[in-house]
Amino acid sequence: GWKHLLQGRYLNVSNEVLQVSTNVSQSNYSDLVFGEYQVSRQVNSRIHLIAGITGSFVKSNSPLYQGIQTSNNGAAYVQTTMKAGKWNLDAGMRYERYRLNKYKEGKPVVRAGFSRELTKATFLRASFGQGYRFPTIAESYVSTIVGPLKIFPNNELKSETGWNAEIGVKQGLRIGRINAIV
Repeated sequence: GWKHLLQGRYLNVSNEVLQVSTNVSQSNYSDLVFGEYQVSRQVNSRIHLIAGITGSFVKSNSPLYQGIQTSNNGAAYVQTTMKAGKWNLDAGMRYERYRLNKYKEGKPVVRAGFSRELTKATFLRASFGQGYRFPTIAESYVSTIVGPLKIFPNNELKSETGWNAEIGVKQGLRIGRINAIV
């Protein structure tokens, strides 16, 4: 009863760019490797489970990024969808681990939501979710000149976290042969 998904990706970038006006190389050579393993199961007619792990690794060599920089990200996650009568419930948690050169950190994020059919084509819904974003190699290390503009690196950038919550009503409408949701 378990479904398994294994996927991966390899991407090689080789951009050779020479800014003619300043004779400055803006070339970039990088390798990215990504992988994910996911398992899921429909436990019964009401409960669906999904869990998995992901990982990525980037190595970049560029004068734009002050030489060789590396980053990797790993995460483990679990989420479930449950149906109970006219209620639909979703909940999930993910733990992210991040490294950019020697800087490392990790954080958990959660999300949850529900919807309920109030009447035919009228739904009440609410959700809460956290977000976690860490700086990229480019955001931390880019150093270049574009015309009169000089761009400076900021390798002291830290991750950003946030959250979002919403509540709303979704209403279905039919006007002649046209269906709409507002």
